[in-house]
Amino acid sequence: MDIDSFTITSNILKLLYKQQCELEKSPPDCVKFHINQSNLLDIQADIIGPKATPYENGIFSVKLEIPYNFPNNPPKGYFLTKIFHPNISEKGEICVNTLKKDWNPKEWSLSNLFEIIKCLLIVPFPESALNEEAGKLFMEDYNEYAKIAKIYTNIYASNNNNNKENINRCDLDDYKRNNNILNEKNSNVNVYKTPVKQSRNFNFNSNNCFNNGSFEMNNIGSIRRNISISDSKDQKEIMEKWLKRI
Repeated sequence: MDIDSFTITSNILKLLYKQQCELEKSPPDCVKFHINQSNLLDIQADIIGPKATPYENGIFSVKLEIPYNFPNNPPKGYFLTKIFHPNISEKGEICVNTLKKDWNPKEWSLSNLFEIIKCLLIVPFPESALNEEAGKLFMEDYNEYAKIAKIYTNIYASNNNNNKENINRCDLDDYKRNNNILNEKNSNVNVYKTPVKQSRNFNFNSNNCFNNGSFEMNNIGSIRRNISISDSKDQKEIMEKWLKRI
């Protein structure tokens, strides 16, 4: 069998380097990227938590692990910063179809991949959760989910060292214990009670999603309906719709 099926060719390495240079020079919004000149396969970036999400102002380190048969097989994505999110496992593995069943070896770019990962912080997909606790809370009680995600952000992704020193890492366990998270019988109705303020990452005015500067959101289905996507559509189409609007 051809050895090239097991190794990354020089042409692919050149393409990776070219794209990394472009990323460093002109990264997507809320993404900070720096080339590791000593190892072009070490592809890491910092994603700034999008506004109006529980991850706002957090700095999350993300890594793309390039397989040796790339681009025939997709890279694996990992959050190196601990995060509470339905589609990110406790070990940091990212679940998004673009890096799995929807991977296209002929159409890909590092910029687009980091953009999609950033979008995942804005629109999670609890129906394909890697973190079952986060997925269940997201669907049943968004306020509790957001509180825990925010605590994780403050503890693990804060850029304020003084803030980190003042945070008791037992806060999370105390919060879960005091509020009996996931042990109460919650309603199956997906209700998002907390209004989300408008940010520059959204542009839904034409769809009448905004009202006096607030983003009115009843559940994840309403977001999809407002971008003309039914709940049955997969992540790839939803992400593509979002990327055209941010």
